[in-house]
Amino acid sequence: RKAVFVLFINLRLVECGPLKRACEAVYGAILPKAEKPFMFMSLSLPPATVDVNVHPTKREVHFLHQDDVVEAIQTALEAKLIESNGSRTFSLGGLGPDANGLGDGGPGT
Repeated sequence: RKAVFVLFINLRLVECGPLKRACEAVYGAILPKAEKPFMFMSLSLPPATVDVNVHPTKREVHFLHQDDVVEAIQTALEAKLIESNGSRTFSLGGLGPDANGLGDGGPGT
């Protein structure tokens, strides 16, 4: 099973192979091997920078300065994932019979 990549550009459902591969590479470096991410991305770009005449169905797109666009998105995604991964904290305080103020249920509580 492969990763699912849903891409909207200017509210239109499209595909961009280089962008999908770049995002898969970022997730592949962070997630365990067996995990396959679901990615949803919606971009608003100037229409003149998006080439929809790549395929007769106009589903596949290329970007003007595609390498730069893909690299910028890949870098931003990587930074966001690293930031969110490092911000996970777990509090173990307050666990146990007295945590809710009810005592241990024994005599005198």
